Amino acid sequence: MKILIAEDELNIRDGLEHLLQGEGYETVSADDGECALELFYSEKPDFVFFPLLQFRNTQMQNVLWTDCHTALALDAFSMFCILHLNHM
Repeated sequence: MKILIAEDELNIRDGLEHLLQGEGYETVSADDGECALELFYSEKPDFVFFPLLQFRNTQMQNVLWTDCHTALALDAFSMFCILHLNHM
């Protein structure tokens, strides 16, 4: 499963990548909405971690609501809950 992490805080982004890769997930990451949008289309992730408040009123937010073929988490807690349920 490929996960796109859209997070502007380097420590959070790196921490999420480390945790997810340690669990066997493939990750791609972006530090802004524009890069996230490019990766969304080029990498076709199965899951997107996208803090809504961080990227308010961006094209990425609009695409995720209208053209999303992936699962979507708006915060880290939601992401880990959804991923945990997928392993059950």
